[in-house]
Amino acid sequence: RDLENFERPQKAEVEPQDQKPVFTTPLNNLENLKEGEHAHLECRVEPINDPNLKIEWFVNGIAIKTGHRFRTTHDFGYVALDILYGYSEDSGTYMCKATNLVGEAVNTCTIKVGARRSIYLESQHPEGLAKIKELESQGHATRLEVEEPVPTPPRFITELRGTTDILEGQTAHFEAQVEPLHDPNLRIEFYHNGKPLPSASRFHITFDFGYLALDIGHAVPEDAGEYTAKAIQCSWPVHIVHQTQPKGSIILDSQRPEGLEKIRLLEGQTPWQRPEVAEPQTRQRPVFTQPLQNIDAIAEGQTAHFECRLIPVRGPHSQGSRITRTHDFGFVALDLTHVRGEDEGVYICRASNPLGEAVTTASMKIKTKASIQLETQHPEGMRKIQQLEEGRGPARPDEPDRVFEKPIFTQLLTGPSELWEGEHAHFECRVVPVGDPSLRFEWYVNGVELKM
Repeated sequence: RDLENFERPQKAEVEPQDQKPVFTTPLNNLENLKEGEHAHLECRVEPINDPNLKIEWFVNGIAIKTGHRFRTTHDFGYVALDILYGYSEDSGTYMCKATNLVGEAVNTCTIKVGARRSIYLESQHPEGLAKIKELESQGHATRLEVEEPVPTPPRFITELRGTTDILEGQTAHFEAQVEPLHDPNLRIEFYHNGKPLPSASRFHITFDFGYLALDIGHAVPEDAGEYTAKAIQCSWPVHIVHQTQPKGSIILDSQRPEGLEKIRLLEGQTPWQRPEVAEPQTRQRPVFTQPLQNIDAIAEGQTAHFECRLIPVRGPHSQGSRITRTHDFGFVALDLTHVRGEDEGVYICRASNPLGEAVTTASMKIKTKASIQLETQHPEGMRKIQQLEEGRGPARPDEPDRVFEKPIFTQLLTGPSELWEGEHAHFECRVVPVGDPSLRFEWYVNGVELKM
């Protein structure tokens, strides 16, 4: 019975907060690290479960800040420092310092990182370097003096030949041969009935290696007449002499004084301008040779196109954003993109000049699309939406309104009584009635309501 009542004496447990930090394993030195390699330091420290224990790392007395290359670890007494991509600047004395409320402890080691060779100043190919120096020591090769040939006056090898009789709307073609072939200053001009040919998209001139051609697209009666090609040469002889200069010098003086004088002379003159061609005076009042055509049915959003033919052929040309007008050599057109219901109506095209005016009309009818649907297409769904907006669900004829009783906890609140700091706490209970929509829950801790 004395043995049964005997109690074994209990050992006094030391709390982690009352124990001074102690490193149980030392840090190992790293002496032969190469630049770019990974450095790893580790040790162990006690107490393990002291929440006030603080670990710090130092290199040569300077605190290490955790960043991209420096990563620290402290987990259950395990302490480590990892250095990614070590450099020679990372060499030095590393110290791990553990501190708590009772005291502190340190653990030190050394790291040496060998630096790689930086810039190579010596030649890696001495034979090649010797050949480069030999070539650099030699002077530049002397070029032969070349005198450019004196330009000859232009002349036509063949006469201008081409189409004589064509129908309106076809393409007229004229061609000839001219020399010299390689004169960059040779300029070609075309004349129609003694007047310079105006610039237009229908006139296409080709001059390549002595071959000269003129193409007139979509010919109209006004294109009839005599066509003349004129070759103009504005050049001068230039003698180019190449001289050998010492290596490394800069040529500041003009090597072509005659050419420089010509350049200065040209810069002082006004640039050549094509003479302005006066518009021919018309002697006919406007006449529509082809009237506008009606558009009886076009869907809303499509493009409407009106066109007609007008003489005389010249006239203004203007553009818009949604409405585009065209007038080109007697062709008159009106395009309306993305037509709307208000575009429907009668369209009038009026042409006028000092001698009179002409008018052609056309109408357009548009099939308008349906406007906004204001009536509901699903009345049953609309009724349910209105019930939800009024705060009540759909009516159930077979279920009367329920009357709920006051709440009663059928199972008391249960949960953990002791937890470690940082662990998850879960409390639960059960309450009736179950389907009461007005039932509300509140939680309190030490008499203070918990705010969610």
